Amino acid sequence: MNTVNNNSNNNNSNIARLIESVGVVVTTIVWTIAWGFITFGEGPGHSLGNLYFSTWAAFIISILITADCFHDCMVNNRIISSMKSVFLSGMTTTTEEQQQQHQGHHQIELPSSSATIATGDINDFDNNDDI
Repeated sequence: MNTVNNNSNNNNSNIARLIESVGVVVTTIVWTIAWGFITFGEGPGHSLGNLYFSTWAAFIISILITADCFHDCMVNNRIISSMKSVFLSGMTTTTEEQQQQHQGHHQIELPSSSATIATGDINDFDNNDDI
C-alpha cells in the first residue's frame, strides 16, 4: 500500500513540474511576442511611458521565472542522478570502506594535483585553536 502511495506522489510531482515548465515557456513566448509588438515600431508602447516600462518589466520577469524553472529542473535532475550513483556505489562498497565512512576518515585533495595533502579523522581536529 505504501509503495502505491509513493508512486502516485512521484507521478503528481512529475505532472506538476511538467505543467509548470510548459506554463513558463508559454508565458515567456507570449511576453516576447507582446514585447516586440508593443514596444517597437509604431506599437502603442513605443514612446516612454507606463505601457513601455510595464511591458519591459513583464518580459524580464518572464525570462527570470523561466531561468529559475530551468535551474530547478537541472538541479532536480542532478540530485536524482547523484542519488542513483550514490545508491549504486553504496551497494559495491566493502565493509571496511563503510566503517571508514562512519568513523569520519577523510582525504583532502587539491583539484589541480593528484597528491593527497591531508588525511585523518575529523575528530582529531581541535576546533578551539586560533589561527
